[in-house]
Amino acid sequence: MSGVDVDVDPADLAAASEAVQLVQATGLSHLEIAHSVWMDLYADTDDPSLQALGARSKRGLEGPEGAWDAFRAEWRDLACTDSPKYEELRAKVKGLRGGPATVVVSAIAAGLSAALGIAARILVPFVAILLHGVVTVGNNVICRMMASRA
Repeated sequence: MSGVDVDVDPADLAAASEAVQLVQATGLSHLEIAHSVWMDLYADTDDPSLQALGARSKRGLEGPEGAWDAFRAEWRDLACTDSPKYEELRAKVKGLRGGPATVVVSAIAAGLSAALGIAARILVPFVAILLHGVVTVGNNVICRMMASRA
């Protein structure tokens, strides 16, 4: 058998079937039910206008105090400056040109060629330019935003 091998206990199905039947009987869509469950778990009950901004939703999402600020500072050092701290890593990344980049570009071009009916070899340069542009522009935007906050 291929795929995922799942072992299901009939007793579990029997226990869940009543809940499924109750949900189906409500006539609510899956989105309405998901919204209701989300609001029950995470909404600020003191102020209903603050959907999912209650104390419970804030716990554990940011990690230890200052972790996000530390990550941003390290990313800025790595990607936005010539800091000697990450000189070796930058050299390794520049050395990756060819192998991994070729695989990624080729895979995207092959997928697009199947969907568009165009030979992949024609799409490769366009995909490479597009990816390079997206990564470069995206990183420049992130760096500019970080610089304006610093």
